[in-house]
Amino acid sequence: MRQLITTIQQTTLATEDGAFVALWILTLIDHWNNEHERIIVLTERSFYIIKYDFLHGNIRESRRVGLGQLVSVTTGPLVFPTKSLMPYAKIEEKKKKTTMTTIRVLGQYFYSPDVSRSVADSSSET
Repeated sequence: MRQLITTIQQTTLATEDGAFVALWILTLIDHWNNEHERIIVLTERSFYIIKYDFLHGNIRESRRVGLGQLVSVTTGPLVFPTKSLMPYAKIEEKKKKTTMTTIRVLGQYFYSPDVSRSVADSSSET
């Protein structure tokens, strides 16, 4: 995990964004119910949404977003997109079993089972 953080710091983060703060691996669920892993990196002045290829170990796409564009961070039941093609009964069943933290940025929702601890926080303990 430290190598991942180092790679992102060296290749993606802009120096004007300040120091690296934290990193989370979250899931984006689209309207077809496909799950897409994304890495969210928080710096002092912005954050990045990164599409990372874990098999080949490289960054496929990154997007820098100002902190002012962060809409919300909430913890509660898993919420699927309103136009999801997943049958309603399955959505309700998943809601009963799953508590997630949701980060909403510019109309996209990212989910994590526990975003209260970042990958950076947990890797410093080892």
